[in-house]
Amino acid sequence: MLSTVNAIVYIFGGCCTNVLTLEGIIDQQTNRVGRLLTFCQFLVATIEGLYSFLDYNSGIPRLKTRKIPLKIYVLMVILYYTSSVTNNTAFQYGISVPLHIVFRCSGTVITMIIGWLLAGKRYSVMQVFSAFLMTFGAMVTTLFKDSEFSKQIPLREILGNSSSSADSKFLIGISMLFISSITSSTLSICNEWSYRKYGKHWKESVFYTHALALPIFLLHYKELYKQFWSLVSQKSTAITLLGHTFRLSKLKLLAANVITQQICIRGVNLLACYTSAVTLSTVLLARKVISLLLSVHLFGGTFSTTGYVGIIIVLLGTLIYVLSPNDREAESKSKKETM
Repeated sequence: MLSTVNAIVYIFGGCCTNVLTLEGIIDQQTNRVGRLLTFCQFLVATIEGLYSFLDYNSGIPRLKTRKIPLKIYVLMVILYYTSSVTNNTAFQYGISVPLHIVFRCSGTVITMIIGWLLAGKRYSVMQVFSAFLMTFGAMVTTLFKDSEFSKQIPLREILGNSSSSADSKFLIGISMLFISSITSSTLSICNEWSYRKYGKHWKESVFYTHALALPIFLLHYKELYKQFWSLVSQKSTAITLLGHTFRLSKLKLLAANVITQQICIRGVNLLACYTSAVTLSTVLLARKVISLLLSVHLFGGTFSTTGYVGIIIVLLGTLIYVLSPNDREAESKSKKETM
């Protein structure tokens, strides 16, 4: 119970702060530094893991014996890398930010579908209802955070270019978002399965999934070099907190982003050890809405009444999910009904 509470604290503390530092880094001049951010996060996670998973007793440092087979980690790396690349590349194919966020808000529902297809999971009616309710609330919050529902955001504002819907370039972007959502949800199911079969070795999992993916970044060293100097040359970012405004350089925000990412990763993987993939996705969805709310207040934005209604819907869906039967109870009930 205490580990679960710690995980939730790490997620809402680390992940929410991480999103805020990300928003402080990204602007019109630095909107293409995603690969640099990912590389720094992977590098720090690998260095931190080396301290725990190198054996120095034999004279020559070598990796300790793994608890989870290497082939499982290779599969996880493929899923994670594919999800990250397609997620970040979608913007280059006519995908707007609102549409991108709406797709990511569907993570809980997609995780349920993947769990049903690949793992034969069964979910209660209340769980399914709460998942759709949370997804709907997150979409409302995202699309109407700046304006009321009565103003009706035009379709072209959601889709980006009004003519893109019939364009093959736009369809490629939609396909990338779909692939990203599928691979991300599949990774969650894979993590849940590996923890159940091989034990809750989440620290080892974090180390190998980051370390094995690190060499891939060597293929993009020129891009990383350009992104680094692009970040260094930018002006500092103004952040307002509790009525006080202060400025932070992009490098300080990058350091804060990497540190908070490690806290976030710790929380996500720790929670994955003690809950199902759907429960994890539910917590992350609630975290995303809270991050959006904090972002508006810290960066001087506005938030509509409709946006607050969306947040209430998400919280209501979360409450229903918490009070509904868990995955195992639903599966047990389903088996009894078929006997």
